[in-house]
Amino acid sequence: MLIDYICTRTLPRRGIHARPEEVLITVGSQNALFLAIDVLAQPNRLAVIEEPGYPDFAETLRRSDAPWRCVPIDNNGLDPASLPDDTRLVVVTPSHNIPTGATMPLPRRVDLLSRAVANDFLIVEDDYDFEMSYLTPPLPALKSLDREGRVIYLGSFSKSLFPGLRIGYLVASEPMIAAAREARAIMLRHPPTHLQRITAHFLALGHYDAHVVRMREEMKRRRSETIDALTGTSFCIAGTARDGGASIWLSAPEGMDSLGLAERARDRGVLIEPGAVFFEAPPLPCPFFRLGYGSIPLLQIRRGLQQLQKACDDLLNRPLFRPDTWA
Repeated sequence: MLIDYICTRTLPRRGIHARPEEVLITVGSQNALFLAIDVLAQPNRLAVIEEPGYPDFAETLRRSDAPWRCVPIDNNGLDPASLPDDTRLVVVTPSHNIPTGATMPLPRRVDLLSRAVANDFLIVEDDYDFEMSYLTPPLPALKSLDREGRVIYLGSFSKSLFPGLRIGYLVASEPMIAAAREARAIMLRHPPTHLQRITAHFLALGHYDAHVVRMREEMKRRRSETIDALTGTSFCIAGTARDGGASIWLSAPEGMDSLGLAERARDRGVLIEPGAVFFEAPPLPCPFFRLGYGSIPLLQIRRGLQQLQKACDDLLNRPLFRPDTWA
């Protein structure tokens, strides 16, 4: 029932058409990523990931047999022209880069697929939060543009429903799904079937569609409030998803390391995500950090940013602070 909903409702929204034999339910998209890498990683196949990027991409590849490297992104995400000639696997977040929110424009998506055919490599597309597109319609998924079967698509309901649900899915060719199912069986047999059934009923009864509409309106308000409240602070917006998202990539004042800022902010009841973890070779000091607003009530956002600014002021006013030192 859940796979039927994914095939008939979820994937068509992204322009993707798949048969049930081409879909595998996983324990979140993270499990789908691990299965994809487990099946595809080989010692003679160079894998490429984005920098900055999702830390679990690097950690998963680190545990595989495949050589891998990071390729820097820009405001338009991964540039296909920057891929090494011997690339055989690309792991990418074209809709919303983690953590910057950069969105890969359509010409780059087409270029990436063309290079995949010409240079014979595969693409793992993590489309983890396409529902968070509330400013403009999302661009077509890479998988929807793929005519050669080179894209392995990862999706999840955890972001849009709740993180503890851990229901994701993998979409690929039937042989790829068969191999991933064998790997999954060794790991955990299958995700809990009662959770799959409950989720399927929730989706089929229309509750999910209504929830997504409400969520998008609320995220739109929270994003607007966050950006407005950042005005006049010491923080600069270094990246944000053009069509929405649930977080903003920020930069602290020059010379300040976001880890020190995070420690001060935590003492004031505010949590931020220091940016160094998203880099394989982070700048030193690393001023970048991710600020999420997806779980913060609207009325607390401005007060939280005021406390974050006070934490920043605490560091700037320290006698030993200099712009060329770590915070």
